Amino acid sequence: MAYNSLEEKLETRAKAVLDDDSTFSGYSITVSKGEDDDELGLPRCLVICEGGEESVPGLGNFNVELTVRLVESMDDTALATHQTRVAVMRDLFMDDGIAATLSDEDEDVTVFGVRSFRTSKMTEDRNWVAEVSLELLAAGSNMS
Repeated sequence: MAYNSLEEKLETRAKAVLDDDSTFSGYSITVSKGEDDDELGLPRCLVICEGGEESVPGLGNFNVELTVRLVESMDDTALATHQTRVAVMRDLFMDDGIAATLSDEDEDVTVFGVRSFRTSKMTEDRNWVAEVSLELLAAGSNMS
């Protein structure tokens, strides 16, 4: 079981969760994958999968962290509007079925489960910033 592109596969699946949701996609927020969002305009939503550690050496199953970050300008977005959008984003990723939703035969990625969720919110450079992070046990292959 190759780990090679597990992060990319999970980022692709997480982006699809946001893009496919009619409520979130109706907000016209650019959803991007990767680690660097400095060049992206506002509002933006970034999905990042950080490298992980193999849970049992040799099995190809990895503990990885997937973070979804929503950033909106304080000057253009009221706090109440931002909070509504954060709630939608968190509901999508804190759903009981998110492991199955992120798994995909075509992408060759299997998520066995979510070990934990973490949420955070802050202000940064006159921007509202909110995140939801999931610690996943996943494999870069199709296990179905």
